[in-house]
Amino acid sequence: MRQGALSQAVKPASELLEERVERLPTGLETLDDLLAGGFPKGKISEVAGAPSSGRTSLVFSTLARATFAGEMVAYIDTFNVFDPLSAAQSGISLPRLLWVRCNGSQERAAAAADVIARAGGFGILVWDAAPPDEQPRQTGAEKPPSHAWFRLKQAVEGSKSALLVLSLKPSAGSAASVALMMNRTKAVWVPEQNTGNRETLRRPGLFKGLVFEAEIQRGKSHGRVRVHSRF
Repeated sequence: MRQGALSQAVKPASELLEERVERLPTGLETLDDLLAGGFPKGKISEVAGAPSSGRTSLVFSTLARATFAGEMVAYIDTFNVFDPLSAAQSGISLPRLLWVRCNGSQERAAAAADVIARAGGFGILVWDAAPPDEQPRQTGAEKPPSHAWFRLKQAVEGSKSALLVLSLKPSAGSAASVALMMNRTKAVWVPEQNTGNRETLRRPGLFKGLVFEAEIQRGKSHGRVRVHSRF
């Protein structure tokens, strides 16, 4: 083999390390393609967006795939908004989920994320740091404390856990390997079949699902895709 051909075949060390990163699929094909297979383990990934933007649906889909594959997962619930019934209906195996409620304290949630990440044994650790609509937004309450990111990056680095942070806006900066911004684009309705009956004509269609747009703002790839969430 000529020296020129050999040099072209050798990849940089950073690319080789990236290829060896294990990933957790979301179960949404177009998004997994954009994420090179899913969320990376041993890294922090942010899923940001306004309420009803699709961030929870995306994370629930990822958790369902993980628990179906036999992974243990953890959910740190800063504002006590996690709904076990909705989670179970999304396919999440609740016996494989550790649920930690933090009663509105971002500091307590950050500490819990640090402890659980260092303990190991979880394929996915979700930190839901996004306040609900009815939560009064005090100064700084809408985002995690900035001092937590370096410790959390150290805690998950090299581990078998993927840390997913749900927030209104990305705030981890360079500590995050992936930052995904979610936006809802439209609702999908299936119209009632017209049978000629007046009552049927007055009834609205059936709610079929939502269409979201996911845009990578930080990561190895860039771009945006549309994601369909069906009910």
